Amino acid sequence: MKHLFYFIFLLTIFVFSNAQIKVYKGNNSSIFNQIYTIQDGKIYQGNATSHFDCLYTIAENGRIYKGNSTSSFDCLYTFDGSRIYQGHSTSIFNLLYTFNDNKLYKGNSKSFTDCIYTIITEEDNIKIYRGDSQSAFDCLYTFNNDRLYRGDTTTLVNCVAIFKNGAPESFMPYLLLDLF
Repeated sequence: MKHLFYFIFLLTIFVFSNAQIKVYKGNNSSIFNQIYTIQDGKIYQGNATSHFDCLYTIAENGRIYKGNSTSSFDCLYTFDGSRIYQGHSTSIFNLLYTFNDNKLYKGNSKSFTDCIYTIITEEDNIKIYRGDSQSAFDCLYTFNNDRLYRGDTTTLVNCVAIFKNGAPESFMPYLLLDLF
């Protein structure tokens, strides 16, 4: 499930950008801290961009595939509007999440008890909150300019990732990035 968060975050922000996006862990953008390269709808490990180093392919039809494949057998997730399905099918039986009114819900629910994350845009910040909350105590991540911070802060000590060559002015992440 941890990987799903990351896929959706990257899909909604960077994947179809024309630039090569580099993602660095922490507050240091040295090549030794580079964890991903995103280019032409593909996510690569580290600084590599070869066919063999492709971790995931994200097609324009909203499907995420394992490796450099676009075979339906390698399809991990399908995005259909505001819904996220497991695998290649868009059957209600494969529905994992629904995004509605800046909130991510389990399955097809829209109940506050099934709300997993709330995403709020405030001035230059985009904040991701736990559940149906907007309390500073429930803020999990803050995205500001090209940096992702842990919690309700933008101090350098809380920086968990830097995005170079493509940080958007605004985005709609469907759910929490929880990879560190």
